[in-house]
Amino acid sequence: MLGLVGTLLWVAFVTWRDAAESQRDRYAALLAAMLAFAVGAAFDWFWEMAALGAIFFLAGGVVVAFLPGAVGGVAAPALLVQAATATLTRWLAGRYADRRGGARLLVPAVVLAAAGMATAAATGSGIAVLAGMALFGTGFGLAQAASLTTMLQRVAPDRYGAVSAVWNAAYDLGWGVGAIGVGLVVASLGAPAGFVTAALLTLVALPLATRRR
Repeated sequence: MLGLVGTLLWVAFVTWRDAAESQRDRYAALLAAMLAFAVGAAFDWFWEMAALGAIFFLAGGVVVAFLPGAVGGVAAPALLVQAATATLTRWLAGRYADRRGGARLLVPAVVLAAAGMATAAATGSGIAVLAGMALFGTGFGLAQAASLTTMLQRVAPDRYGAVSAVWNAAYDLGWGVGAIGVGLVVASLGAPAGFVTAALLTLVALPLATRRR
C-alpha cells in the first residue's frame, strides 16, 4: 500500500515539475496527489490523518492567494491576526496534546477554521474579516498541532521521519489545492464565494476528525 501511494505521489511530482504553463497538467498533478492520499486513507489510519491534514490546510492556500486582493487595506492586519492567533494556538495546543493527546483537538479545529472562513467571506466589513482571520488562525493552529501530534503519538520513534515527510506533503498539497482549485470559484464568482467554498470544504474533514477522537 505504501508503495502504491508513493508511486502516485511520484507521478504527481513529475507531472507538476514538467507541466510548464499548462494548467491542465497542473490540475492533473493535483488530482494524482489527492488520489494518492485518498487511496492511502481508505486502508491506513496514517494516511487517513494525512488526508485530514490536507483538507485542513487548503483554506490556508485560499487566504494567502486571495485575501489581499479581496479586502485591500485590511489585508495586512488580517494576515497578522491570523498568524498571531495560529502561533499562540499551536503553543497552547501542543501543551494540551502532551497531557491529553492531540486527537481531541481535531473537531474544534475543523469547526473554528470553517467558521473563520465563512466569517471572512463578508469582505466588505473590516471587522468581519479580522474576526474571521482570528477564528481561522485559531483553527489552523489547532489543526497543525493536533494532526502532527496525533500522528507522532501513534507511531514508533523509528517512523517519525515518515510522519514528518507525509505531514508536510499533506500541508503543501492542501495549499496547492486551495489556491488552484478554489481559484476557479474565485475567478467565476468572486472572493466571497471562494471563502464560503473553502469553509464548506473544510467541513468535509469533520467525519474524519470525529473518527480520530
